[in-house]
Amino acid sequence: MLSIVIPVYNVEGYIADCLDSLLALGTEVEIIAINDGSTDNSLSIVQGYCAGHNNIKVYSQPNGGLSAARNAGLKRVTGDYVYFIDSDDIANASAIMAAYQYARAESLDIVQCQVEVFEDGHFNRRELFRVAYDRQHCQVLNGGEYFLRHVKSGEFPITVFSNIYKTALLIENELEFCVGIIHEDVEWVPRVFIVAERTSFYDAAICYYRRRAGSITNADAQLGNPRSLGSLLVILERHSDMLFAMRHLQKSRAFWILWIEKTYIDAMKQAEKVYVNQRSSEVGIKKMHRLVRGSLGLNYYKPRLMKRRRRLLRAIES
Repeated sequence: MLSIVIPVYNVEGYIADCLDSLLALGTEVEIIAINDGSTDNSLSIVQGYCAGHNNIKVYSQPNGGLSAARNAGLKRVTGDYVYFIDSDDIANASAIMAAYQYARAESLDIVQCQVEVFEDGHFNRRELFRVAYDRQHCQVLNGGEYFLRHVKSGEFPITVFSNIYKTALLIENELEFCVGIIHEDVEWVPRVFIVAERTSFYDAAICYYRRRAGSITNADAQLGNPRSLGSLLVILERHSDMLFAMRHLQKSRAFWILWIEKTYIDAMKQAEKVYVNQRSSEVGIKKMHRLVRGSLGLNYYKPRLMKRRRRLLRAIES
C-alpha cells in the first residue's frame, strides 16, 4: 500500500484541491493529514473529507513547522511506500500510481519523478520544474551514484515531493526531518539518497507544484531573508560535524564533499542577497567560512569556491 503524508497549516483555500487530486488514487491508498496548529478553517475542511472517506485520517498537533508535521506523519505510515505532498499542491494520481507500481516491481528504495510548476491562479501556464535530458528512464542505480551524477549535471531537484520512498528505508535509518529550519529538503534529501541501494527515475510528473505569493520559498529563499541564510548555516553546521557526517553522509566521501560545496555556494548566494538588503550578520558569514574550511580542507580553495567568495566580498564592501 502507498501512504501519502500531507502537512496542513492555514491552507483553507487550497487543501480541497489537494485532497480531491489524491482521492483519484482510490481507496487502497492511505492519506495522512497532519494539522499543524492551523488557525483558519483547514482542519474542518479535512475533517469533512474524513467523514466520507475511510482512507483519509487527520491528526492535530501544536504548530511545529513543516518538518515536525512530516515527522509526525511518517510515524503513522503503514504503507510499504510513502509520498510527501504539500497541502497547496496538486497530485497527478495516475502518474503517482504508475511510479509506485514501478518502484514495487523493481524493489526500489527511491523512485524520482518529474514535477511541474504552475503559477497560483494560472494552472494552464505550466513549466517543467526540471528537465530529464540526461536521465535514462528506468535505469536502476545506487542512490549515492545517482545523486552524484545528477547533482554534477545541475539537474537534481532537492525537493521531497519529486520522490516516492520505501518506508522501511526511512524508518530503519531514522531519517527524520530537521525541525526549525526552512530548506528542510536540502538537509534531508541527500541523507536519504546516500543510504539507498536501488534508485531510479520514472519520467512522469507526479506533482503540480503551486508557486504562490507569500510562500516560504518566495518570501524567504528568493528575497534574501536572514531566515533563509540562517537555515543554510544550520545545515552546514550539521553536515560539517564529523560524527553526523560519518553516520549519515560519509558512506561516500565524494558525495559528502560535493554536498558541502553546493550548500556552501547556496549560502554565499543568500548572504550576498542579505547584504544587498542590509540585513546581514558578519558573525554568521564568518562562521559559514570556518565550518566549510574545516570540512573541505584543500577543497576549500577550489577555483569556483574562491570565485564565489570574491563575489561575496565585493557585495559586502560595496
